[in-house]
Amino acid sequence: MSVRTVVDLGRDATVLDAADRLREAADDADIALVIPGGAPFARNAVFLDVARQLSEPRRLSVVAADARTRSLAASMRIPAYTTLASLERQELDPTERLDRARSGLAGLAVRRSPLTRFRPTRRGLGIAGSLLLAVLLSAVVAVPQTTVTVAPTTIAVGPIDFEVRAGSGAEIPKTDLSATVTTKVSGTASGSRAEDTKATGSAHLENKQTSDLRIAKGTIFSTAQGIRFQTTEEKTLPRSVIIFPLTLVVGSVDIAIEAVTAGPAGNVPAQRITFGPSASDYTVTNTTATAGGDSKKIPIVKQEDYLAAQARAANAVQAAAEAQLATWRTTPKAGTAVFPKVFSKLTSLSPATEVVGKEVATFELTASGTATAFAYPAEEPTKSALARLRAASNSSFTLDERSARVDVTRSDALESGVISWTLHAAGSQLARVDREAIKRALAGHDRSEVAGIVQGSGVRLARLDWFPEWWPRLPLIDARIDVREVPATPATP
Repeated sequence: MSVRTVVDLGRDATVLDAADRLREAADDADIALVIPGGAPFARNAVFLDVARQLSEPRRLSVVAADARTRSLAASMRIPAYTTLASLERQELDPTERLDRARSGLAGLAVRRSPLTRFRPTRRGLGIAGSLLLAVLLSAVVAVPQTTVTVAPTTIAVGPIDFEVRAGSGAEIPKTDLSATVTTKVSGTASGSRAEDTKATGSAHLENKQTSDLRIAKGTIFSTAQGIRFQTTEEKTLPRSVIIFPLTLVVGSVDIAIEAVTAGPAGNVPAQRITFGPSASDYTVTNTTATAGGDSKKIPIVKQEDYLAAQARAANAVQAAAEAQLATWRTTPKAGTAVFPKVFSKLTSLSPATEVVGKEVATFELTASGTATAFAYPAEEPTKSALARLRAASNSSFTLDERSARVDVTRSDALESGVISWTLHAAGSQLARVDREAIKRALAGHDRSEVAGIVQGSGVRLARLDWFPEWWPRLPLIDARIDVREVPATPATP
């Protein structure tokens, strides 16, 4: 047995009522349309034809106790039955069988009297009038066509201020990012020691005596300015000899000397060292300048220098962590964003024994630490803000996400791993456009009523087009009504 939906019309049911009931029927079940006697719906074959079109592809049957209604249905090729029980038994109205028999006899009579002249009768004229009326009513149903263009009404939603969080147990998930960072911490030595160097050179001695003279190590010579030098070796100054008759051979020797006092003052030009301990025995001079006298200050790293560099190590690790954060934010994992705050921790530093006491002007300590940041879905916190706006919207409206404005008024992250945003959000909400409901509501109404009807559905009439232009009403069949939608104008919060 096939599945069947019974649509029981009331005595006052109109074609619009019947259309609504037929649309509500199941799509996969045949329809039994029960029509009470005298119902307006059963007065015209056009209404039955509309019901048949709305039922397709489902099979439509009519159940009516009124013989006229069954006859009208049969003329539209719609099976008609007296009761639902006869429908279940597929038992046609006996009148229909009699009509079929009469039709057969009429056919025989026509065949037997081919020369019978056609004479219009009152019954024939009535049938012709009914057919003409049916054609006119069919035109009324099928010809009119209307295009209704609507725009959803908009109302503001918000502004609202709220806070959302990311982290363990919060509404937004987050991921920890961690890396080891290494950097250098520079320091300057504040200690020093003096390193003085004595000038060195050579002294030239000439003997005034005819006997050899011993020049002891440590013999002092000086300049006129009192800059003293001493010999660094012991030598013998040969005697001078007179060769007959008048040739004098002077004994001479060169001996190494160094300044008694270290420093650049010992660097004197040639011929400046002219004073010796025994001017009557020999002369002294320097044929070349003395050189090498210097006084240097050698830097030394002190303990306090190390401590000063150690105090800057945490900031240096933080700077390295900031550089790591920039890398994370530049190349985040797909679908994520990195919060612009990083936490660092110093884990190791070069010991003091590596630098304290070293004779260097500057030194470097190696500092290592960890950098920690947090990643969250890239669509946040905007996604959470839109969800709050939807929750604040009217149940019969939908949020227009194009109009939504989300401003972050404050954001922060804690080392514990909690990210918080304070948001200011506002937007517009649109009325939902139910095109089928609008079609059903408009079917058969006067054009002047359209604006009020669509406004009752939460939309605004933007344009109305119809054919033919002189026809005052909208089509009876909602399939002849086309509802189109244009964007709404966002409301100002």
